[in-house]
Amino acid sequence: MNCFADAFLISGRNCMAYYEIIRLKQMYSVSAAAMLVRLGQLGILSRVTVQHAFATFARSWRRTEPEPIRPHHGFAAFEKPRRFKRLFARAVGE
Repeated sequence: MNCFADAFLISGRNCMAYYEIIRLKQMYSVSAAAMLVRLGQLGILSRVTVQHAFATFARSWRRTEPEPIRPHHGFAAFEKPRRFKRLFARAVGE
């Protein structure tokens, strides 16, 4: 996640529960492990809390995501790939 998006999406927090991390993961199609690390970087979760999470319930998150992102769910449901069409139109135009 980039810094601007982080500050916009999860600013003003001082803690976050497991179900909130999973909800944000589903909504924004972001890895739960990356979300956990970034919450630590932003100071929303303490370094000790992030370490404890990866040592306990989030131990497997770097290999296997909890509650996989469902296709066409969250904001991804509204996004449609358009690059190929743009490139094709450009090639035809040239």
